[in-house]
Amino acid sequence: MKACLNKFRLYPIVYWLFAAMLGNPYLVLAESISISPGDTLSSDVLRDLMKPISEELKVDDLVGAWGASQAVCLGGTVSTQRQGLCEGNVELRGSTKIGGGHYERTDLWRIELLDRIDFSVKISSENFNFLFNPALSYLVPNDPITWHCELSASRYLSCVGPENITYDATRGCQHGECLIHVVMGVERASSDSLRLTLGPADTKLAGGSTNLFGLFNTITLNKGQILPIPRLSSAKSTAAGVTLEWAVSNDFSGPFLVRRKDGLNENFVPLGLVDSFTYTDEVTESGNYWYRVSSEKDGELSLGSNVISVTVD
Repeated sequence: MKACLNKFRLYPIVYWLFAAMLGNPYLVLAESISISPGDTLSSDVLRDLMKPISEELKVDDLVGAWGASQAVCLGGTVSTQRQGLCEGNVELRGSTKIGGGHYERTDLWRIELLDRIDFSVKISSENFNFLFNPALSYLVPNDPITWHCELSASRYLSCVGPENITYDATRGCQHGECLIHVVMGVERASSDSLRLTLGPADTKLAGGSTNLFGLFNTITLNKGQILPIPRLSSAKSTAAGVTLEWAVSNDFSGPFLVRRKDGLNENFVPLGLVDSFTYTDEVTESGNYWYRVSSEKDGELSLGSNVISVTVD
């Protein structure tokens, strides 16, 4: 049985059938790890692919550097010329209007753990503020901000801030002076991305809001924009050892962590960090070896690449 497993390869038709049987949409997203003919069907890869349905979201899953993409509609009445929809009288710098329906823009986020009882993480943006409370309209949309947040019931992100923006009783504060409070749903969008959602909502029911209808805010966090998943393209046994080659989908140039395991049921162990797209493992003993590569930045690793096995004679 073990010999059969060592030789097993996953072909596209098997992969699609496998995904269809599970009924899991996360397995076929573009952000997920790719599997091609010649790759080893590794439990390590399948574990990463199935993580979205096998584990609840935890605070540690939020931590790290993220590429953040916002799709937002700020409500508003619509004229007979179809003007005004989603504009909400707010300027969103760096945004592009998509059709007549919503605006999109991008930023970089860093989420860090907090040593506090009330809030577990701090969200810091590089350029813009993507979070807002519908009842208070959209305050400071074009400034880098810091929010303090708590993950509740593994499904909701409850945040207060920004720290330098407050409101008073004229806007409904019952404590003299208040911070803005935002609650968004949060879920895994794929193996290396999260999706935060607010709405859609009809804000004419919320006092103090200038928006009227159709408001929504969707923020997709993708680690692949910061730490792309490498594609291991070649692993060959040579006189010098096993030579690996890989590539990434953007201009990330390293470093990369190369890992190897010496048995199908063993764990991957690090071989080293390299700043190139090739590595030679100077193995001297014959046998089967499995290889995987991850991008690395500031101690954080991307999901691992596909796995390729090599036989050294």
